[in-house]
Amino acid sequence: MSRDSKYCGVDEHKILGASPTFVEGRSETFTHYINERCAIQKRRYDHLSPPWTEDRVLRDYRFTNISRKDDRVSKWFIKNIAEESSLTTRYKFYNTLVFRAFNKIETAESLNLPFTVSTIKDLRNLIDEMRSRGYNKHFGTAYFQSGLKGAWKTDEDTSKRMVDMLEWVIDNGYYRKIKDTKNQKECFEMIKEIPGFADFMAYQVFVDLTYIPEFPFTDTEFTVSGPGCNKGIDALFESKDGMTYEECIFWIRDNQDEFNLCKTVSVMDIENCFCEFSKYVGIQLNPKKRMRKFN
Repeated sequence: MSRDSKYCGVDEHKILGASPTFVEGRSETFTHYINERCAIQKRRYDHLSPPWTEDRVLRDYRFTNISRKDDRVSKWFIKNIAEESSLTTRYKFYNTLVFRAFNKIETAESLNLPFTVSTIKDLRNLIDEMRSRGYNKHFGTAYFQSGLKGAWKTDEDTSKRMVDMLEWVIDNGYYRKIKDTKNQKECFEMIKEIPGFADFMAYQVFVDLTYIPEFPFTDTEFTVSGPGCNKGIDALFESKDGMTYEECIFWIRDNQDEFNLCKTVSVMDIENCFCEFSKYVGIQLNPKKRMRKFN
């Protein structure tokens, strides 16, 4: 049963009383982005032939799904770690940290994740085996991980530094510390205590943990607005009426009926969308903007 604190980390009364305004035409653009991105996802899942949209930007450039848990990497994590019934909750937590540190399915599979108490000692040898096969790109490119790599200068091999991080987490009792947190924000702050896990990465790990059925919190009443999300909020809101970026996300959640969205979105969905929305608007304003194309 969830122990979520409602409106965790934000001012509920400020959100309920706010009257923000939007940049002219942008609320319609925001609605179009979400609804059309959902439609593209459905057409792909229905195995229809491309192009899946007439929107040039959404057709030609890569965007994540509206819900983070629908993305390929998250699906792998949920199936193989979060919902793996043979794995204890403790080792789901440890595997979550290692999986998100690398953020790459191919690396996770090469490391035989999920590891257990009897296989954790094999991780360094598996990294050596990967390198002997010529596999050296262990880290995904979706997130900036320079801070995490730099926080652990315990080994010349940056991949083995992630094993050092894991051992430090275990030795310092972080599973118990996370388990004993009283609300979502406190849990997030505890993850941030692990060297290298700043706001963005700590929030991503928190969200991953919410996919674990036994985890006491969900991603529906707490969010952290990253730099990309902030840009998306600024692209939509002309005036936030005194709200923080996180409070703007909750305001959208509470007032989503005004946007005629095709699906109900959580605060995590909205945080995810705003980051992509900033890219969408940016390409509309500057067609020469550099961004990864869909191919």
